[in-house]
Amino acid sequence: MKYQSQNFIISCFAVILILSGVSIRISASLPLPDYIYRFI
Repeated sequence: MKYQSQNFIISCFAVILILSGVSIRISASLPLPDYIYRFI
C-alpha cells in the first residue's frame, strides 16, 4: 500500500513534468495569448 501511493505520486510528478515540457515547447514556437496566462 505504501509503495502503491509512492508510485502514484511519482507518476503524477512525471505527468506534470511532461505537460510542462509540452507547454514550454508550444510557448517557444507560438506567441502566448492572454488565455494561456490566465490558465496558468
